[in-house]
Amino acid sequence: EYAQRNKMVNTTSFTWYKGDDRPFTDNQPGPATDNERAINYGKSFALELNARFRFGQTYSTYPAFRVYEGSEWPDLNIKVRTAIPGVLGSDADYGVVQVQLKQENLSWGLAGYSNWNISGGYFFNRKNIQTMDYYTPLGNLTLFGRPAQYDQGFFLMPYYAYATKKSFVEAHWRHHLQGWLLDKIPVVRKLNWKEVLGASVYYADGLLTDSPYPAKVPYWEVEVGFENIGFKVLRPFRIDVAAGFLGDKYYTTRLVLGIDL
Repeated sequence: EYAQRNKMVNTTSFTWYKGDDRPFTDNQPGPATDNERAINYGKSFALELNARFRFGQTYSTYPAFRVYEGSEWPDLNIKVRTAIPGVLGSDADYGVVQVQLKQENLSWGLAGYSNWNISGGYFFNRKNIQTMDYYTPLGNLTLFGRPAQYDQGFFLMPYYAYATKKSFVEAHWRHHLQGWLLDKIPVVRKLNWKEVLGASVYYADGLLTDSPYPAKVPYWEVEVGFENIGFKVLRPFRIDVAAGFLGDKYYTTRLVLGIDL
């Protein structure tokens, strides 16, 4: 990856809601007076290697193609990314390694299936690293979400507040009951909604302590939701109610509408 980094400048303060007098902030997580986090725009040349190891993989071979079957073991994913200074004017100089264990469709029989993953990483080089190169978990501050990303992110986590250039670890678990409870209720069963339970947790060093949002670790969430919402064969909607916690302190609760198109 080769990048020329330029500042994104706010060009208007227009808002549809006239009663909203909140100022537009600059497009960087930390204040401009913070030399450690203020962004120094320039060039970056980086190499990234991604590898997946699937244990217990089986397949069937046919004359013209091969069909791979699932595995009872989780996948091991390894990512190494390093920025090399001096190449094509690049001044970025950092390195990070991340390891993830991930498993999907772990069957619980009639009680549905689970998706889970746990990952951790460490920046082994931080000689010249900018805020956009930090590890930033997938957060959300809106009423909407993408169900395809739920197994990798958080429902309520503030943007940038948990970005780090040191070590980090996070885990996600979602269980899809597939109607194990709702199908036992005569009237509700006709809706064909499916239940979902889940939890996520995140811990990291070197957080942005001057973020406008609280950043206390571990950050964790629990949620309950319903998926397969819609009409006939068109069922792209999902509704979740999630609660977030900062360590042992309650943070907030919010409803999130998921749309998976």
